Amino acid sequence: MTVTKTSLEPVCIRCKSVLHTSQDRCTVCGSLAYPQVSQLSPDHTFSQMPWEKASQIGILKAFWQTIRSSLFHPKTFFKHIRRSEDTTQALLFALMIGSLGILINTMWTSLAITSVSQSFGSILSPGDSAGISGLLYYPLFEICQLTLLTGYCHLMLRLTGSKDIKFSGSFRVVCYAQSAIVLSIIPLIGGYILSPILMVYLCAQGLHHAHGVSRTKALLIQIIPIIIIGILFLFLTALLMIGTIGADIFKALW
Repeated sequence: MTVTKTSLEPVCIRCKSVLHTSQDRCTVCGSLAYPQVSQLSPDHTFSQMPWEKASQIGILKAFWQTIRSSLFHPKTFFKHIRRSEDTTQALLFALMIGSLGILINTMWTSLAITSVSQSFGSILSPGDSAGISGLLYYPLFEICQLTLLTGYCHLMLRLTGSKDIKFSGSFRVVCYAQSAIVLSIIPLIGGYILSPILMVYLCAQGLHHAHGVSRTKALLIQIIPIIIIGILFLFLTALLMIGTIGADIFKALW
């Protein structure tokens, strides 16, 4: 796709139809429709990536706008994901919101235990401090986790026929999908149930727009490991139950 010299309106390189900035494909011929980034103004290029212009609007404002855009307007947000290859900013965002999630989950867990019984009060202090001290080694753990998840998604995309893709694009998707951690603000179920589910959805949306793969394919790539782990868990649980019942029968007979 090229950009006309007289305006910033992008046009399709195949049929020359005028495209809207919200489109990822030409509605006339169906070809991919991404404008050349170098010919667009910086503000327009990153209009939907607030975190990447934090130096202009402020860190807190950029942080909040990025979370809000990715959660409430994921389709629009992730359409701009491949207009940059800056993985550093994306990683900083993931580390920042991940650290916030640790603090929130530690707080809710401590409050839940305290509400169950006051007798746990003397035991809570080490647990709280352990949770907070986890922030010290969290960055290294999170970087490894993000890299492994990105590597898995990238490998699966290549194995299923997506050859012309960049690792940086996949990494940015995974990092910005961490916005789902904000659901940790909902006591207990937010951080351990709702957040992972939303993260899978955001990753699927991101991979779809970053690499042009179908939403179904992107979603299946996220769900397959969960299904495998679930099957293994059920299998091990069944083996444990069979072993326990068999041991009881053996004791009864002998």
